[in-house]
Amino acid sequence: MAAGAGQAGPQPIRFGEFELDVSRQTLLRDGVRAKLQKQPLQVLELLVERAPETVSREEIRRHVWGDQVHIDATQSINFCIRQIRSALGDTSANPHFIETLPRQGYRFIAPLQGASADTGVSENLHVEIAEERTGLSGRRRLWSIASIVSTVFLAGLAGAMYLGHVKNFFVRGAVPVRIQSLAVLPLANLSNNTEQEYFADGMTEQLLTELASISALRVISRTSVMQYKNTKKSLPEIARELNVDAVIEGTLLRSGNRVRLSVQLVIPSPERHVWAEVYEKELRDVLDLEDEVARDVGNKIRVRLNVQRDVKPRFEQRLDPAAYEDYLRGRHFLAQRNAEAMKKAAGYFQQVIKRGPQYAPGYSGLAVAYTLMGMYDVLPREQCVPKVKEFASLALERDPSLAEAYTARGAVADYWEFNWSAGEQDFQRAIALNPSFALAHQWYAEHFIGIGKGDRAVVEAERARELDPLSLHTNSMLGRVYRDAHQYEKALQQCRKTLELDPHFAGGHWCLAQVYVGEHRYAEAVDELKQAHALGTTPLILRDLAWAYASAGNTVRAKELLRALRGEPPGAYVSPYSIAVIDAALGEKDEAFQWLDRALQQGDGQITDLALDPEVDPLRSDPRFRPLLQRLHIPQ
Repeated sequence: MAAGAGQAGPQPIRFGEFELDVSRQTLLRDGVRAKLQKQPLQVLELLVERAPETVSREEIRRHVWGDQVHIDATQSINFCIRQIRSALGDTSANPHFIETLPRQGYRFIAPLQGASADTGVSENLHVEIAEERTGLSGRRRLWSIASIVSTVFLAGLAGAMYLGHVKNFFVRGAVPVRIQSLAVLPLANLSNNTEQEYFADGMTEQLLTELASISALRVISRTSVMQYKNTKKSLPEIARELNVDAVIEGTLLRSGNRVRLSVQLVIPSPERHVWAEVYEKELRDVLDLEDEVARDVGNKIRVRLNVQRDVKPRFEQRLDPAAYEDYLRGRHFLAQRNAEAMKKAAGYFQQVIKRGPQYAPGYSGLAVAYTLMGMYDVLPREQCVPKVKEFASLALERDPSLAEAYTARGAVADYWEFNWSAGEQDFQRAIALNPSFALAHQWYAEHFIGIGKGDRAVVEAERARELDPLSLHTNSMLGRVYRDAHQYEKALQQCRKTLELDPHFAGGHWCLAQVYVGEHRYAEAVDELKQAHALGTTPLILRDLAWAYASAGNTVRAKELLRALRGEPPGAYVSPYSIAVIDAALGEKDEAFQWLDRALQQGDGQITDLALDPEVDPLRSDPRFRPLLQRLHIPQ
């Protein structure tokens, strides 16, 4: 609420080149509003208000979400901190603003100026803040120039663009450089409406998907490039971190039902612009716009790679604006990988196919959403498998070139039906259609774990990490694959790298614990699993903690956790395979084989770990073990 007459509202708080206005809930950078969503902004306000005190994760949870039940508060806080650091150009390894204190919380460490008494922050009059207005990075100058050029040229280009014309406003001569890898950075949203961020992000993902079909090109996945949203890092820095030869960046401006997209292809080292275009279309034609941009960029790169464009049939993919917005919202939530977000994603995809029943990506999005909900035990197998198969089939009927639909169908064949040959065919088809689809490589790696081919799994998992180098899930999965392939030194290094990306990522501690399990270092495994359990427990973490206690000889604690796994929460699905491996560690082999038999009968996906899982090693010498592998139809 604005201050009344004669009242002075809270003064903005300044730190470095930033200005935080608590009353207006805005963050300005050199006078320009920084893109920061509501919840990350609330976290930043709390940290600044309490500076230089340490603020615990529990205090953050209460401040932002109150006492309401939040399904994944840990991941949400991690997301908020990552978004704040991205907006401030900060890092956890070398913080200038937000410092992480392991097991304690976070602390705002930059000197402050201009805080009002209402914030509880005293002004720092002893430290002179150096303004870095003249030290803008190349990337920040680029966005400023792009915004000015878009504004100045709009009037002159409007007539031609209104008819969908493309104006080439900046072209350099051919640059003799070979492009083998590419990153599409998040499109900058020039609209004043922050709610349009999902639209810019969705457009970025669609361009990624289109370009990833070039078989001779490695294209970095969405999860990794989104780490650079609103970053002040220079293009050479980004290119080095992602290990790419070229970068595509651009801006998106939406006004009503019209969309204007400016993109350029940049060679980052030394930085030079190869190609740039401005596009404008009606929102109902935005799918054509995406294809046009991808085709133009792809042709430029194909010339350099000396490869021909794949000739593929075109499928009608027209949507009305409301349906397309629902589709982009669905992609946004699907990328978050928590229970609540997966359900939201499925709901939006349902709305998409209701409005546009011929739109194939809506069906493939639903197929992946239900696959993930089944894998994460959000929904039981019997609810997920039929839906995945139905929606993947409907997607492929409408567009046989959708790699995502083949990937979801392959996961069902492997994970729940133990039909390894069908799964392999689908994964190979998906990768042939989209060689840069990281999820296909991840699940293909899981396929090889299931059939006992650890070396082949490593190849696919490493490829997934190359395509998505900053994804926490991709990095931790690679560590587990190294473990299953008995490459323990690599596994340790990889799990530690995952924790360097985010020390509060439960999956990173779980990854490290699984390596310790494979090396029979039970005490260390227990320590890591206890940390993972405290950060964000899952039935799998609870299972491994019970297993580690049992293997270390603490049978009392192991049995307590086994009872908890069976009884909490009431009505939740409990994997028979999980109970089997705990019984195996407790030396109760008869019970373990009974539960493994039940896992097979119920189609428990976790039993696909049986071939290489070190947690069932106590059972391998038993004559009943080999027939189990045969019932899984694992190729010999």
